[in-house]
Amino acid sequence: MKIFIKCIAIPLFILIAMASSYAQQVEVQLQVSPPHQLNLNGLTDQLLATVRNTGSQSLSVNFKLEMTGPEGLIIKSDRVFEEDINLGGGVVKQFRGGDWNDLFESVSLSIVPESERARLESEQAFREGDYQICLIAYNPNTGIQLSSGTPEDCTDFTVEAGDAPEIINPVADTEIDKDDAVLNITWMHANITSGSIEYEIKIVSVTDNPGRSDTELFSLGVVEFQEEEIDGLSYQLEEEDIEWIPGHQYVVRISAIDTEGSIFFENAGHSQPVRFRIASEEEDVASLGVIPHYPLEHDTIPFLTFPVVVEFSPKSPTISRMDFSTVFDSKDEVTGDLKWNGPNNDEGALGYLQAHGFPEAIWDQAVLQPVLDVQTPMVERAGQYDWSSIVTLYETFTAQDPITTTTQDFVVGMPTPVHQSPAHNDTIPAGEINFKWKSGGEQKKIIPDYKLYHIDSDDIAVASLGDVNA
Repeated sequence: MKIFIKCIAIPLFILIAMASSYAQQVEVQLQVSPPHQLNLNGLTDQLLATVRNTGSQSLSVNFKLEMTGPEGLIIKSDRVFEEDINLGGGVVKQFRGGDWNDLFESVSLSIVPESERARLESEQAFREGDYQICLIAYNPNTGIQLSSGTPEDCTDFTVEAGDAPEIINPVADTEIDKDDAVLNITWMHANITSGSIEYEIKIVSVTDNPGRSDTELFSLGVVEFQEEEIDGLSYQLEEEDIEWIPGHQYVVRISAIDTEGSIFFENAGHSQPVRFRIASEEEDVASLGVIPHYPLEHDTIPFLTFPVVVEFSPKSPTISRMDFSTVFDSKDEVTGDLKWNGPNNDEGALGYLQAHGFPEAIWDQAVLQPVLDVQTPMVERAGQYDWSSIVTLYETFTAQDPITTTTQDFVVGMPTPVHQSPAHNDTIPAGEINFKWKSGGEQKKIIPDYKLYHIDSDDIAVASLGDVNA
């Protein structure tokens, strides 16, 4: 038994020694050139492998790919090159650029987990984070490893997305005079060294698309102005390029595109959108107004619970708030405020309605706002009452001069029925008598067609909804 063990041990030692000698025959050095703003093509362009045959005899060589990254990413391939490499004794060979065309297209390529494989196929770009890539040389005829393996045959690199452009002019939330016809849009783009970057400008009207986020605005496909393939970091917008509407708010976005496809940018290359406003003309400012809407003079209200409503103008998202003080029946005074500041602080009354359960609302409804909720015991049937209100509108978050509505007198109670048949002093046959009457009095609107929604001064949602036509 001892002799048998010795006979087996000697050949086994020889095989281990042979494999060990082969493992030192190929040196592999890897480098990924910065900047590491890499999609799949970018990595192959920036990956340099220096391979040296340390022995005197020619070798047939191929490589195994092993790569790890964020979110548990593991990429492996058992055969990097479709055709094996003949590496002469003492020869040094470098692989770069086009040599790696098949690096991520090998039939043996595997990518896990599945979520990361799907993401790479969809976006063709690596996540930001730390990576390690290894190329391990082996003899394709025997399968014996020829290089040292990990970690000697590896290199580490960090992927950082390219910075998105940053708009310098216009400054966010500024007001631009319409008479300044030329608007010079400028931006900066830090940490970008490639000369293949082009830019795109898009301008969208916020006013014409109320209640939408910046992302939604630029996904609508409706733009006021668009220009592509811009070289440089500025663009002069001429008067004939866009028809500015006084009082309207706009948003501009700059997007960076690498025409060579080697760099991917944060936020898909889009700058943070910048909103600005075209100054209102004087006649627009003068059009600010508030008038009574319900109840009106001489109305007869058949209910003991109803809202008192005013109508403001203009129909503009720049009206962001309304304070009021309403006097009812010449004695009861109620104060409050209606605020329409959505997440973007620009939606106005219509955008606020649409974002809070009434997406079909229109401006004709949004300008109708409640300034008092009337209910018993404030009113009794057959009673005559009046109301008026002092309203302050806030335009672009600035309070304007208070507006006092005219006093409205109205009656609460049903009109008196009027006898219709039989007519007075009619002679009718004996039997059943068909009495008829009609509602008396000519009535104006009973209840308006409106949708009301506001947040009171304590930030409590108060909603009233009416869809009944008189």
